Amino acid sequence: MSAETRTALLDRQFMKSLPLTIHLCLLESNPTPSLSDMHTFIQCYYAVNDLRDDNTVIATVENPVSAQQEELHKSICSLTAAVAALSTEQQQIKSALKQPPPSPLGVEATESLFQWLLF
Repeated sequence: MSAETRTALLDRQFMKSLPLTIHLCLLESNPTPSLSDMHTFIQCYYAVNDLRDDNTVIATVENPVSAQQEELHKSICSLTAAVAALSTEQQQIKSALKQPPPSPLGVEATESLFQWLLF
């Protein structure tokens, strides 16, 4: 087997082993790359992706409060307000239950009945 054939087979095997995203990007930039071209392209590809990841991390650090966190905060605030309203309503019901029930005869009839019982 000639050296050119071995190199072509190795290049093809190396190309097949690449992840699909890198494989497609490499073929777009150079349809017939050599092994050294592939190596250079892969190094550049990973460097660009690392730079993107670093920028994403920096953006996340600069703005730590995401939309989900804001939505969660709003939900917690609304739940806290609802609990406070329920607590107030519960206190009102408790105080209403502590008061004696009104007489079915009315206040005047109850007082006159009480006086009649005393005499």
